[in-house]
This record gives sequence, structure tokens and C-alpha cells, in this order.
Amino acid sequence: MRGFYELEEQRQHQEWERTRWLAMVTIQPHVKRGSVKKPSDIATFPWEEEKKSTTDGLSILRQMANP
Repeated sequence: MRGFYELEEQRQHQEWERTRWLAMVTIQPHVKRGSVKKPSDIATFPWEEEKKSTTDGLSILRQMANP
């Protein structure tokens, strides 16, 4: 059952990222040149912030030690 929920969460993440990309492409002609360079300039999702905070080596080792 856990695998199903992880798959569903992944699908929802992909849908939100697709929606954010579409918003970026839609507003691109209406904003100053260079102000929106990538989709994360519009919004940053909670799961993306988690990735940034867990990129140091010590926290990765801790995650591997405690599955």
C-alpha cells in the first residue's frame, strides 16, 4: 500500500510541476525579459525545498543509516 501512495504523490508532484511550467510559458511574453528564467522563479514547492536541505553529505548518510 505504501508504494501506491508514493506513486500517487509522485504523480501529483509531476502535475504541479507541469502546471507551473505552463504558467511560466504563459506569462513569459508579459514580464520583463530575464525576470522569469526558470519555473522555480514563479513558485518553489515544499518537496523542492526538502531536496535542497538534504543535499549535504552528513544528512544523506543519516538517511541511508536509518531507512
